[in-house]
Amino acid sequence: MKNIVILADTTPSISLHILSHLLFIEQRANFTALVIEETLDEIETAFNEAPGRYSSNLSFHPLEEAGLYLTAQHFDQAYIFSSHNTGELVRYGTIISLLKQCKTTPPTQLINYNLRQFPYRKDEFEAVVPCDICGEGMTFYRHTTYPSMETCIPLYQCPECGFVSQDYSTINSKEMQQMYADLIVPWMNFLGEMVDQGHRQCLDTLKKHLPNQADIVDLGSGMCGLEYYARRDGDRVRITSLELNKAAIEWCQGFGITAHPVDISNREQLQQVLLECHIEKPDALYSNNSLEHLCHPRATLAIWRELVKPGGILYIIIPTIDHVSDDYRGFEKYHLSYFRKHNLRLLAETLNLEILLLQGVARESGAGTGVMQAILRKPP
Repeated sequence: MKNIVILADTTPSISLHILSHLLFIEQRANFTALVIEETLDEIETAFNEAPGRYSSNLSFHPLEEAGLYLTAQHFDQAYIFSSHNTGELVRYGTIISLLKQCKTTPPTQLINYNLRQFPYRKDEFEAVVPCDICGEGMTFYRHTTYPSMETCIPLYQCPECGFVSQDYSTINSKEMQQMYADLIVPWMNFLGEMVDQGHRQCLDTLKKHLPNQADIVDLGSGMCGLEYYARRDGDRVRITSLELNKAAIEWCQGFGITAHPVDISNREQLQQVLLECHIEKPDALYSNNSLEHLCHPRATLAIWRELVKPGGILYIIIPTIDHVSDDYRGFEKYHLSYFRKHNLRLLAETLNLEILLLQGVARESGAGTGVMQAILRKPP
């Protein structure tokens, strides 16, 4: 039976509403509810006056005693209820610090509920969504929070492989492509993105596995940093950059780089651009923080595997929720899929791709999660 702690910094009516949903989801659990002092008696009384409504074990304590309860025992999950964004949550920093101090294996899973959306839809909690990696039924996990808690999207998690995704059946692919094409990020430093030394390092890593004068296709190239460094440094490789975003394409044109507007999950569009660029089969496909933005990663990776030449390389860099440092920033509506190392391994093995490298790159990406990289080889 799970041990679950709830930290509520909001009104009794809201807390009761969310607690009822939680007790619906977690039907067999021991709950410890830590709520703000002025609402403690009111919430506890409301629960006690509803006999038979809630079957799980539930005890109430002041939120001021959070330190005592968080460090004294092991909790499998910690739920935070707040009407504020998590960055503004009263005591949020203290709570995170306390959770990090708990020496539990696995570590306590932290889930923030967006309390600006009421009522939560029951169908979100009851839905079973097929896992794109292993095929098992995924159930409700949490909502997205970034860039706005005003509009949140349900995420579902696979109990077998831990994969997390949105419900792909609710996503309009054409609308999503248009959104990415038109997306303007006001604070984006285009030059900084282009000259990021990480692109140079990734190119060096790729070259270790490729022949001279290799053909590399950059899938979701952004500001075309890979092609920029290859040209600047005279690398004997040919980079073909594919990118939907109009602002990024225009920026790259100023450096004499042509980024082709292609849906990188569409087999026909990819085949057409390879034909136009006189590439029969590329030596490598490079995807840096793009796979998580696509529906159906298994089908997409299968297409990429098909396009690369026998013995060719797929170099993939993606966020990983094996490490989440900022719960608010780490779960954004633009990410359709959330990976862990072991389910990326499972995906590669399912598609008969040899794993040359699979490792974490950083525990903090600047976007609230860790980063991992995989170098996969298609059989000769």
